[in-house]
Amino acid sequence: MNDAELSVLMLTRHAVTEPARFAAWLGALVESAPTTPTHWKIGSKKPAAFDREAVQATVAEHRTTGRIDVIYLFRKRPPKFEVSFSCPDAGLRYVLVGFNGVPAAGHLPDVFAAADHLAAALAPEFGYADFPWGGREYGPLYPGVMTWKTLNQLGPALGYRRTYLGPHVRRLASGTIAAPRGTTATDLGDVLRVDLLAPPWAGTAAELTAARAALTEANDPPGVFRRRGAKGAATPGPAWVPVPK
Repeated sequence: MNDAELSVLMLTRHAVTEPARFAAWLGALVESAPTTPTHWKIGSKKPAAFDREAVQATVAEHRTTGRIDVIYLFRKRPPKFEVSFSCPDAGLRYVLVGFNGVPAAGHLPDVFAAADHLAAALAPEFGYADFPWGGREYGPLYPGVMTWKTLNQLGPALGYRRTYLGPHVRRLASGTIAAPRGTTATDLGDVLRVDLLAPPWAGTAAELTAARAALTEANDPPGVFRRRGAKGAATPGPAWVPVPK
């Protein structure tokens, strides 16, 4: 993720193309005009106008026949984005919505609301809705793109504007996530939503950085979240256990 992009990522153990679940998370996007795709395509084919029923029917057909063709969803007018998801749909899965830049301020509430709806549909073990702020630290503690590999190797991080923690992380943390003043932790059923600020798309760089530091420090004792090692590299917390497949 570069200095001008917003990303919404969900890492889940659930099958993302199972018909009911696919319909649910696709529906999470089309609930609002700014997060509704305008085009879609299969593999290297030419993009076509977005047709929700056609997309769902194609995904269901591929799931039934075992055909492996990557399906892409796009929005070609502001706020522009591309959606990618696990193909093949096996093991530890993901759904990623990558925006071309940071949407206009008026669209951000819809984007973060869509992230909540995606989390409700996908029950991720870890996820986030985030875009950088000035002076933000990059690197292994707060990667711009989290993957299953880095999550399982190093554990989760609480450095994003909005972070989603799933059942596995919550069990390891004994169900308790500390929310220092200014940050919020909201139970969304199986998933806990943690915001650096309210709302998370606002705030100055200094406020966001301070909130991240306070949140990280407050949740260090359980030993679940990634830490900075002696030489600056990220290391897993002593209590971190990889997410099982």
